[in-house]
Amino acid sequence: MLNEEAPKLVEQSEGSKKKVELNELSTQMILESYQRFRSEVQQLVTLRLTGNLVNIYGDYYSSRPEDVKACAVKLGIDFHISTNPNADKSAIALVLLEADIRIMLNQKKKYDAEMKRLDIELKQEDIRLTNGIETCECFRFFADKKPYGPLSHNWFSQNANKMLEAFAEDSEHPGYIKLEEMVAGIKANWSKIDPQQPLPDIKVWQALRKRKVHQDVKDLEAKHSGN
Repeated sequence: MLNEEAPKLVEQSEGSKKKVELNELSTQMILESYQRFRSEVQQLVTLRLTGNLVNIYGDYYSSRPEDVKACAVKLGIDFHISTNPNADKSAIALVLLEADIRIMLNQKKKYDAEMKRLDIELKQEDIRLTNGIETCECFRFFADKKPYGPLSHNWFSQNANKMLEAFAEDSEHPGYIKLEEMVAGIKANWSKIDPQQPLPDIKVWQALRKRKVHQDVKDLEAKHSGN
């Protein structure tokens, strides 16, 4: 949640805001609080994509039974006549989980603004949330030895196009054709799996996450890298 103590570090002086200088200990405490909160948001984003929704439903039912019942009514689910209770439980869990994520994303925006107002410098990696698709094999193939793949469409397009241009002399190679297909598939679905989108399309995300780089593509890349 938004750190309630942070606003108290700012005073009003003659009708204008005057920033109180934060000592090293105060700054560290606020940073740690921010990082814990960001971690909680990231965990929920990941849980939505990789967690077992039936188990998540059970957690919600144990901690927030009234919310579960209200959601079931809203979705028109009646477990007394349900023919697929696990699917219905998953649907309820997903709605509640996505609602929680949206609430926390709004809180994070306020938290980010508060950190800026207090002149607490944050690195981009401390602020950014990702859905984790950048660590899948298809993305890391374009990562140029980094542990994760591209985070922006522009970065991906530029580097993928450079690779295709560099391999163009082997355009008839089976690996080149498969590389073109892989690049086109990622570009076509970018809006659904954008690494910086906290709520990507689950099915598209999971399918790409499981996809492997074809051996023909690896062989082509090895040929041009001299390996």
